[in-house]
Amino acid sequence: MGFKPQKEMKVQAVEKFVDELKKIQGEAKVALHKAHNDIKCFADQMHAHMPDYKVRDQVWLSTKNLNIN
Repeated sequence: MGFKPQKEMKVQAVEKFVDELKKIQGEAKVALHKAHNDIKCFADQMHAHMPDYKVRDQVWLSTKNLNIN
């Protein structure tokens, strides 16, 4: 029951459109990986100067931004 096409038809416009979408998707993936790596490098630089605290180290805490009323 239902309609079955007698032969398989290929539409050039559809194939071209799909190829273009795959190309754009690949470019977007590369751009996202580059942005991720750039942000990671920046974040790593910002945290490179942090001291390595260990359990039971004593530290001073600032109350500069602590609102005590």
